[in-house]
Amino acid sequence: MKESRFFVRGDIDVATRAQLAADLAAAMSANDNTLVVDCFDLACIECAGLAVFVTTYETCRAEGRGFRIENPAPILCRVLDLLGLNEMLRASGIRTSD
Repeated sequence: MKESRFFVRGDIDVATRAQLAADLAAAMSANDNTLVVDCFDLACIECAGLAVFVTTYETCRAEGRGFRIENPAPILCRVLDLLGLNEMLRASGIRTSD
């Protein structure tokens, strides 16, 4: 299946989650490709942002498309691991430093 890459930058928190959700929805409406969320330039993410990722994953799954996170910082991987989300969100391309 083809992939579409979505780049996340800056901080994702309660103040920016609605925009992130809208941007991801727009990216998904453009095609039915696997959605790859590239977190290389993500500085910080709070629970609100993680909830957007989980909701987006669930939408992709319901639509029969793939979803994964790429280039997460080690701290994001640790958080995903602690929450049991790493395997579900298929985090890959883990950076070796923050």
